[in-house]
Amino acid sequence: VRVTTPAHQHAVAPGVLVSSTVADGRRTSRFRADRPVSAFFALASARYHVERVRHGGVHVEVYVDPGHRRNVARVLEAATAALDLCVARYGPYPFPQLRIAEVPDASLRAGGFALPGVVFLAERRGFLIDADAPGRVDLLAKRVAHEVSHQWWGHQLDPAGGPGATALVESLARHTELRVLKALRGPASLRPVLDFELDRYLSGRTAGGEVPLVDVGRQAWLFYAKGSLAMAATSELVGGEAVDGALGALLADAEATGRAPTSRDLLARFLAATPAEDRPLVEEWWTRSVLHDLRVTKAAATRLPGGRYRVDVVVDGRTFEVMDGQENERPFDGDVELVVRAAQSEGGDDEAPPLHSARHVVRGSARISILVDGRPGEVLLDPRRLLLDRDRADDARDVETGR
Repeated sequence: VRVTTPAHQHAVAPGVLVSSTVADGRRTSRFRADRPVSAFFALASARYHVERVRHGGVHVEVYVDPGHRRNVARVLEAATAALDLCVARYGPYPFPQLRIAEVPDASLRAGGFALPGVVFLAERRGFLIDADAPGRVDLLAKRVAHEVSHQWWGHQLDPAGGPGATALVESLARHTELRVLKALRGPASLRPVLDFELDRYLSGRTAGGEVPLVDVGRQAWLFYAKGSLAMAATSELVGGEAVDGALGALLADAEATGRAPTSRDLLARFLAATPAEDRPLVEEWWTRSVLHDLRVTKAAATRLPGGRYRVDVVVDGRTFEVMDGQENERPFDGDVELVVRAAQSEGGDDEAPPLHSARHVVRGSARISILVDGRPGEVLLDPRRLLLDRDRADDARDVETGR
């Protein structure tokens, strides 16, 4: 592709920029793809300021309005972190360049859009974000990592069309963005993100029409929101290394055979990486439309001779499952992880250590007695978010301690 612009402008398009020459007041840029690419095309051209770094053999370039440079260093940080993770986990990046270009908000329906070798990032939802605001989710890192990961999910792994295809593109990109965010900002940075995704999923399902994630179509509240939750839970259950190993193997197999994978292929990889006793939970996330409502209704402790405490906990639970278009309710019947945390000293900011952590069977309701060494402060259900729960607020309860 040849693009001619005024000499003061830089053009950005998919593929590799192989030449850029200026003559008679015009700049001619030539782009080429040396491998098959998806049938999408977009082009941007502007009076860009360009910043470049060479990272792991890749020329990473940011094209930005000269007045919008405040977040360029953060864009480069997130882009190179995403490259590092994806190359290490999923396989080589296929181009010598990665270009990230600012575009007007009106030109995108979302915060970003990825094409082979290039990411278009919206000005207001990218380059102009107040990334220094304390306590705020690092949306810039999330968005950049998400779009860079599409160089693998969507442009190297191009799924077979049909139900579940969007999960192989968007749910996997959400998984990668969370992995990058955790690496850059720490595990605690994921909590508000997953809280938001749960709210988004709960809001989306009120309209009806929920299908299992393995059969998802164009429902963004499923492939984005539930996909994020399912991927985070899968990583907690079997480990991020095992999940990434399964994804890398799926992509390598698609590259070797030329066969476009399906969501059922993805699920098979996850199940193969999961211990047999945990596979029903993975299948619940991907092949069923299940939501739970677990709550701690009582948490009381009695001090025993010798300084130990007996903690008495009452847990109630219901399960809701969409079947044949109707949501059916039944008592919860399964096991759930229960944690008893130590009481914090006054003014303590760190999370209190666990005095007890184990899985307990709940059939509708359960009365559980636990002996702990130390003064208990809080009881918490499902701390790793392995179950989709419609109300996380009642999963925790302060322990009432008698004299």
